[in-house]
Amino acid sequence: MHASPAEWLIIPSRQQRWLDAGLALLLLMLFLTSLNGHWLWFAVLPACLMFVVLVHTADPMRLGVDRDGWWIQREGQEQTRVNWAAGSIRRRRMLLLAWGFWPWQVIRVRADSLRDPEQFRYLKYCLYGSV
Repeated sequence: MHASPAEWLIIPSRQQRWLDAGLALLLLMLFLTSLNGHWLWFAVLPACLMFVVLVHTADPMRLGVDRDGWWIQREGQEQTRVNWAAGSIRRRRMLLLAWGFWPWQVIRVRADSLRDPEQFRYLKYCLYGSV
C-alpha cells in the first residue's frame, strides 16, 4: 500500500553510528583481552577507531514511491526499483527495509535518519498504511 508520490532523503543515523562503534569496540576489547598482550591495546585501538569512522562515512540515499512502485537511489547512481521482501521489520523508532536476500540489500531507517519526525511517520504510513 502506498499513497501519492513521495520522496525521502535518508541520512546516516547518529544513534546507529554510536551503536555500531560501541559494538566494534566491545568486540575489539574481547579480542585483545584474549591475546593477553596489553601493549596491543595502544597499537591496535587507534587503527580500529579510524576504521570504524571510515566505514561509517555513508552517503545519504533517496527513497521514494510513485505510481510504478518503490525505488531507491544512492548518490551517483540511477534509481533502482525495489519490492520489499518478507525480511522487512517495523519498530516504533526504526525500519529495516529488505529488498533482497543479501545483507547489503537492507535499508536501516531510524527516526533520526530523516530531518523531521513527521517524515518518519509519513514514511511508515506509506509503507504500512498506519503509524
